[in-house]
Amino acid sequence: MQKILLLVAVVVVVASAQHNSTLQCHFCESDETPECEKNTQDVLQVYCKDLDYGNSLSRSGGQKQNKILSEVFQRESSRALTAPQITDFRCIAVEVVENNRKNFIRTCAPMRNNIENACDFIKEQVDNTINIRGCRECNDDFCNSAIPLGTSLILQLASAALVWFLVKL
Repeated sequence: MQKILLLVAVVVVVASAQHNSTLQCHFCESDETPECEKNTQDVLQVYCKDLDYGNSLSRSGGQKQNKILSEVFQRESSRALTAPQITDFRCIAVEVVENNRKNFIRTCAPMRNNIENACDFIKEQVDNTINIRGCRECNDDFCNSAIPLGTSLILQLASAALVWFLVKL
């Protein structure tokens, strides 16, 4: 019985660890979609792999990414003769203040092998006239919502508790 429960715990942990090539994030900015800041129920949802990270961050169908973030990731792509390979994605929620105007952005961040933390990278790259008031990155589907979801973390903690309990038996 212990072996079966241990196997179940391992399966839950593996199932909850998503491969981010299929990561889905909310895609909006409060300048164009006011509800983006506080209510993500009706905003666009995209697969990160479907966004164009080349010349501009855009969604098929013409939906353009925020200009500030687009410039940050374009600059990173143009630094090398060949752009560093996108190795992963993160969902991000960023609060930007530029010219005394607040804008809240929810999108995908392409993670290249030279980027460890998307928020730190963005803060380092933006012009000093732009204030990043807040930035949150995560790697679960739609985790950049107005209310952060942590189902994967909860499953992993429950699995760890189950394994601990089984070991103690």
